[in-house]
Amino acid sequence: HPWAKPFIETYNKETNLRKEGTTTKSENKLYWVSIGRIMAIAIFDILESSRVCHNAVKNTELFQFAKHVRHGAAHDNKFDIHPPIKTDIKWGDKTITNSLNKTPIFPNFMTPPELIFLMADISKIIEEKTHK
Repeated sequence: HPWAKPFIETYNKETNLRKEGTTTKSENKLYWVSIGRIMAIAIFDILESSRVCHNAVKNTELFQFAKHVRHGAAHDNKFDIHPPIKTDIKWGDKTITNSLNKTPIFPNFMTPPELIFLMADISKIIEEKTHK
């Protein structure tokens, strides 16, 4: 819509929103940190509130990964790994290790857009396990 163009242009200018190669970049770090934290908490809380979804993924490494990201997002955007994990937890090219304890999650460890891919992978597991 033509009426929205000035709003979008103003936002893009204020945040310096731009594409660099295949990455979307912005100077508004606080916005991305907040969005990431909200998304991470929501993803995990939705999983826990649905018995069917929770049961489908609760014993997977992906669930453990999402759980640590969620807990860190809820604890001032820093990993809160206790008790220490016994083995590294992996998803894609991301690995959660004990050395990450108290380090920032967003945007250092991962970005909010990556959570969309995390949700897709979680959804795939739920579909596979509930449609057998």
